[in-house]
Amino acid sequence: MEDQVPALLKAALEERTEWDEEPMMYVICSCGDEGSLHLHATPAPDWFWQQNRPPVMVMRLAQGMERHPELLRMLASDLPPAEVFAGIAFRCEGWTVALEDKSPADTERLKRALTEHELCQQPERIECRNIWACDTHGELYAATQNRGGGVTAMHLDDSMDPQGTVLEGIVRLTLAMRTLLEGD
Repeated sequence: MEDQVPALLKAALEERTEWDEEPMMYVICSCGDEGSLHLHATPAPDWFWQQNRPPVMVMRLAQGMERHPELLRMLASDLPPAEVFAGIAFRCEGWTVALEDKSPADTERLKRALTEHELCQQPERIECRNIWACDTHGELYAATQNRGGGVTAMHLDDSMDPQGTVLEGIVRLTLAMRTLLEGD
């Protein structure tokens, strides 16, 4: 799966032709005996993503589904028949900056802006879209594309110290869904 998921995420971003799209949550499904993976979109109403920054909403979604397993059952019942749950993915747009060739002072300023969620206010900001995933083994993956650029996809191993609100949220969603489906 460690090779399949990055390729799946890369393809998901490469097929995007528009920018300024609403975020999207996906269930990763394994189909048939060959075990090929695909993304099953689970759209939320537009108003949902307008309540707060997308990472915050992913975490709220995870917390809500942990407290209300009936919501997970509804999501699980929406999966196509004969497909096996393989994980959760989340796509959204955001901002990044290139830190190469920056002075130490600029690097610190930009890191502070990242921590304070203020990259959108920086003149050197770059629009990007990202998709993160967690499989049922707890492995994490990501793909990113800067506007006008190519897609980079990878398995986020422990040496990279992956962390953040989105990753925590999709890990919690994946674990809750896996626990629900193993119990049924």
